[in-house]
Amino acid sequence: MELALIVLVFGLASSGLASTLSRPLGTLSADQPVIFELYYESMCPDCQDFVLHEMGLNQTWSILKDTGIMEVRIYPYGNAQQEQLPDGSWNFTCQHGHRECLGNIAEACILDEAQYDPALFMNVIACMEASNDPADATEACVKQWSKLDYDQINTCREGPKGIKLHHEMGLKTESLDPEHNFVPWIVVDGKHSNDIQNQAQDNLLKFVCESFGGEKPSECQEVKSVWDRMLALYQRIKIDIL
Repeated sequence: MELALIVLVFGLASSGLASTLSRPLGTLSADQPVIFELYYESMCPDCQDFVLHEMGLNQTWSILKDTGIMEVRIYPYGNAQQEQLPDGSWNFTCQHGHRECLGNIAEACILDEAQYDPALFMNVIACMEASNDPADATEACVKQWSKLDYDQINTCREGPKGIKLHHEMGLKTESLDPEHNFVPWIVVDGKHSNDIQNQAQDNLLKFVCESFGGEKPSECQEVKSVWDRMLALYQRIKIDIL
């Protein structure tokens, strides 16, 4: 089902999102956090799995959030398409239909209300992504998992601001280099490759810990210990089978 959403979209310069998205990655040094970016859409099963599984985004952020080694940026748009109409308004079509566009918009409004701080939005987004209908779960997830102002979020998602934010998410997604061809699409420190995608999607916690160039926090040492034990167990099992 196509979603036609008609609203005039104002310039990006006045948007808090614009300034957040335009912050340069800078010259990386050993102690700089790993900058993790996720391009996704709200009703994509693979995206939901990546956010929610035990080695995925929400769990990784929960473990590393106090270490300072990881910065998270997420963009709910994915494989949506947007078309500007003659009157300057925007028409969106989302891969999984009307409800997905509404979910994307709701999540964009949550990010904006949270000032793009994962400490404020991550649990809410995870809650929504655990639902079959993220848009429908918005109110319950916001109220259960945050102190964000739901009335402000609701006004945003039902009005022109939500469309504006979704449009901006689309511009950011469309500017990817290389261009994305599936979701979830993962960018780390400004780079995407098959190797980055596969490692991060397989075990994000391990990947972030290994990618961080500074002194590893204890949370990463615990991860290494767990993986060393798992590898040793695998080797013993392999020997026993042979």
